[in-house]
Amino acid sequence: MNQGEAVSGDNSFGRPNRANLVGFLGDSGARASELFDVSRNELALNPIQETPLETATGEAVFALCNRQARAVSHASAQDGSFVALVGNAYGIPDSSTLLNMWLAEGMGAFSNLDFHGFVAAWNAASKELVLVRDRFGVESGYYATTEHGVLFSDDQETLIRMGVDHTIDPAAIDAFLVADYFPSPLTPYKAIKKVAPGGCVRIAGGALQVSSYANCLSVEPVSSDEALDKMRLVVETSISRMWPEEGDAGLLLSGGIDSAMLAVGISRFVEQPIKAFTFRYEEYEGHLNESGAARIVADHLGIPHEDIRVGPHQMIDDLDTAVAQYGEPFNWGLHSYRLGPIAEQGISTVFSGSGADGTDIAKRHAAAYRFNALPGVVRKAMRTAVRQARPLGLSRQQKAEWVTRRVNGLAELFSPDSELSQIRRGALYRDAELAEYGSRLLESVYAAAATELSAEGRSAMTVMDKRFTGSEGGGTWNRAFTRGNGMEGRYPFKDIAYFTLGLGTVGVNGKDLLRQLALEYLPDEVANAPKVAQEMPVGHWIRGPLADIVRARLADLPAGMSAIFDPAGVRAAVDSHVAGSTDNGWLIISLLTMESWFRQQPRRG
Repeated sequence: MNQGEAVSGDNSFGRPNRANLVGFLGDSGARASELFDVSRNELALNPIQETPLETATGEAVFALCNRQARAVSHASAQDGSFVALVGNAYGIPDSSTLLNMWLAEGMGAFSNLDFHGFVAAWNAASKELVLVRDRFGVESGYYATTEHGVLFSDDQETLIRMGVDHTIDPAAIDAFLVADYFPSPLTPYKAIKKVAPGGCVRIAGGALQVSSYANCLSVEPVSSDEALDKMRLVVETSISRMWPEEGDAGLLLSGGIDSAMLAVGISRFVEQPIKAFTFRYEEYEGHLNESGAARIVADHLGIPHEDIRVGPHQMIDDLDTAVAQYGEPFNWGLHSYRLGPIAEQGISTVFSGSGADGTDIAKRHAAAYRFNALPGVVRKAMRTAVRQARPLGLSRQQKAEWVTRRVNGLAELFSPDSELSQIRRGALYRDAELAEYGSRLLESVYAAAATELSAEGRSAMTVMDKRFTGSEGGGTWNRAFTRGNGMEGRYPFKDIAYFTLGLGTVGVNGKDLLRQLALEYLPDEVANAPKVAQEMPVGHWIRGPLADIVRARLADLPAGMSAIFDPAGVRAAVDSHVAGSTDNGWLIISLLTMESWFRQQPRRG
């Protein structure tokens, strides 16, 4: 579906205009008009409808889009029905088609829709508003229930500007430290909820209902030989559908199998020109630098290739801007924030291999759910066994990969909580019991997802495949950072055809199929290379050139953060890492992005 004209807006730190879409359904009195005026005037939003529509039930509904940041595809009917999409829909010509599908099929329109986006759709005849998020959670969507009605947006800051309570949820903050992201429906705020991947929020007759429209994945068993041919077609078709209608395209090339096969798909299957970019980390020499492997791929395929250099001081200097673009504390995605040099070359669309690990990540989440259902004594004993089985000196991501893929007998024992235990987290807080509250909250997220399967008799694996595909914790930053630099991100492996093929292939997962296909187009050293870590050498930098800077930055915590965290505990975590006693590199990054985010809170108030 063609997007409206995208205009690059003010991408500076603390910019006031963040939302692409904002709306309200509730009381039709003065409060609705007030919210409408705030949205339209202070946030510079262009109305999808010029005035709030009063419904037969005495409610008002409106939706507005911000063309200063990015265009939103939308269409309205004469009776006031509308559909608005932040993101991209593939395989349909325009937003009017999507509106007709919505009015004719209801939620069935989205169940069958191949899209990456957040949708708000209003049916004036049935007086029904739905908020829909794509299956892979590429876009984010938020909502808040107030005394006057429900406010929604693709941005949390906008909801706060419109008066939503911005009290911090300490348990959600702890869950973030465990999971490295805020899994739906969690956000840093108590009053704001996030729509789940494949989820729907339906508001009708004054009632709000949260459900899933993408529970059932049609997964058919496929032999490995047949799957290889299908995989080639899936890669080609997905890239073709997502190829931009205009502008130049770039590829984030790590040298790993995912991005390498995207390079193959673009240059060999679709035969389109593209330039590849690889992050090069300065003041560091080691396996995290990907330039060598990436250049082998680029040279083999004849693709122009360029390094984007990132140093430790540059990372710290740009941290506030990265947090402002992302909108909340984050962790591992820091490795892909520096996209400005790509935009400066006139690139308008950036392709990424994010999503190819979806089935593997989902399996780890399913294992975590099963693990957390075991008695506490058993969990403790198994965690000890897993830790003793792990090789030393590996990052958390590598440990998880090693356990789940190399030690089959221990794969089901992996739990996010085992990596950053309650004892270690409790030492960071003023109230050590917060670590227990956060663990319970995270476990409730898994349990809530699992209840979706009970009525249909499906397995926990199927639910986790849908809900926790790594999009929220392994890809939303790509969208935030590409958009923050005035570009559009595309993710061919976040494709339902790829995902179901990987799940259905007998005896082989999606990544194995990619490797088999890669052998036909790439050298063996690339096709069968170990997994690329794709992370900054933050631990190395914090022990070296950033040690004093990090200590100074975390020595004076902002008020909101210091109400939760014990400065002595934070200092001890930094000192332990610098001394080499523990590997707290990514924990410290979480604390740094949290410190930056808390300092930005007054601007959100």
